[in-house]
Amino acid sequence: MLGNGRPFAVELVNPCLSFATPQQLGQLQQTINGQSAPSVEVRLLHVVDKRHLGQLRDGESEKTKEYLAVLFSKHAAFTQEDCDKLTFSDALQINQKTPLRVLHRRTLLDRKRNILWACAESFQPGSNYLTLRLSTDAGTYVKEWVHGDLGRTLPSVCDILGKVGIDIVQLDVANVHLQWPLNVDALRDDCSVEKM
Repeated sequence: MLGNGRPFAVELVNPCLSFATPQQLGQLQQTINGQSAPSVEVRLLHVVDKRHLGQLRDGESEKTKEYLAVLFSKHAAFTQEDCDKLTFSDALQINQKTPLRVLHRRTLLDRKRNILWACAESFQPGSNYLTLRLSTDAGTYVKEWVHGDLGRTLPSVCDILGKVGIDIVQLDVANVHLQWPLNVDALRDDCSVEKM
């Protein structure tokens, strides 16, 4: 995970303390970051009430994500023309069927999603690797957008470039755009667990 990370909530059942001061939350944050770095890091710990949890759930369908991906072409090197085709600032609407890799646990649906923007850059001239930074709607299956998932995602990167054998070898979430909780500063002043 790059960027600012993902918003999350933890419910404390029968806590020993019914009130947490900003200092205690800061100390807890330091403890978590000290013991689990670099794999897990938290920031801006604060107490929220149940209505904020609803905002987090509602935001799942409204958020956007930025990704940093590394693509590999099995058959032909990427050209500057390929990079130009994969660099755009106007949203590209795609149609995605539930991907094969998650079909055993998700309902078979057709979804319309948007690639909001993308910027491609070749590692070096004549390279079979390409870096792609992109922003998408919530719920977009980025891996399947790259290789097309046997025609289940249209258009895919392979379709756009008119090539086959393009796959994703690395995918990182660079940023999650979801303002949650809506007013962090107000929550810092009100750290009572009793409201939960």
